[in-house]
Amino acid sequence: YVYWSLTTLLGAQDYTDRCNEIANEWGLCTVTNFQSTDVTMTALLTDPTYKFATVIPDGNYCSTQAGIEDDSLDSGFMIYPNPAQSVINITQGNFEDESAYILDNSGRIISYIKLTGPTTQHDISMLSSGSYQVCLIKNAQYKRFIIQKD
Repeated sequence: YVYWSLTTLLGAQDYTDRCNEIANEWGLCTVTNFQSTDVTMTALLTDPTYKFATVIPDGNYCSTQAGIEDDSLDSGFMIYPNPAQSVINITQGNFEDESAYILDNSGRIISYIKLTGPTTQHDISMLSSGSYQVCLIKNAQYKRFIIQKD
């Protein structure tokens, strides 16, 4: 129910013939219909306390959409060595207990990194040789690095 409610509220179910496609599972396929029918769930999903998504994911997690400016976080975030062979070190400055993602060239997340302490090591030996993006995201701002795996 949460999936259907949230994706409907965000507009992901409201497109040509979608209501007919999902009629056997979900009848509230438009934002207006959902909001007027389930006021309680609408209030829950839009309450900032719970931090539900406010936009549909598009797989481009380090874009400049929605006013997010590239590399808007301060420069306390570093990655070395670059190029790397099997391990990268991520220094996060004052961004303790944050997360980073490694994305391939199509923008697809291929690895999640939980940053703990001032420097975190991450194994990249499973990656093929090539270029990748590493993104740290915090409060709708991010820092992006391009790394090279040898």
